Amino acid sequence: MADYSLKMTSTQFTEKVIELYSQARYSSYYHPKIRRGRSHTISARVEDLLAAFLGFNLMKDFDIYVDQPITIIGLKKQLYPDIILSEQGVLKSFIDVKMDLGWKRDGFVKFCFDKDREIQSTLSRKYSLKDGLTKTVSTGHIS
Repeated sequence: MADYSLKMTSTQFTEKVIELYSQARYSSYYHPKIRRGRSHTISARVEDLLAAFLGFNLMKDFDIYVDQPITIIGLKKQLYPDIILSEQGVLKSFIDVKMDLGWKRDGFVKFCFDKDREIQSTLSRKYSLKDGLTKTVSTGHIS
């Protein structure tokens, strides 16, 4: 059973995101002659941070998958949600984290509608996924 006495507040989460943005300006490896022009992307780090936030704060005992591709059986389709919440093998929620809309600012609303349609087509279907660490294949269904 999960230890629900551990917590991460929304303020701590926000402070950590700000810290990640600040660190992204610097090279991963120090040398006094190195100057970055553009910051590192932090989306993967924020996905991990959000997963931790959810793990600390959700009251149900979810398994949390980060950047885990899933195959929809029968559709021969793969989905790539940033975060998946699974309860006893049933996929309950998909979360996509967007940190910078510059890449698709004008088309973001259409992007959201398209993703919603894609998710709707998977409801009540069976899935398989391969655990990124153990490489164990799991199957179940999407609620």
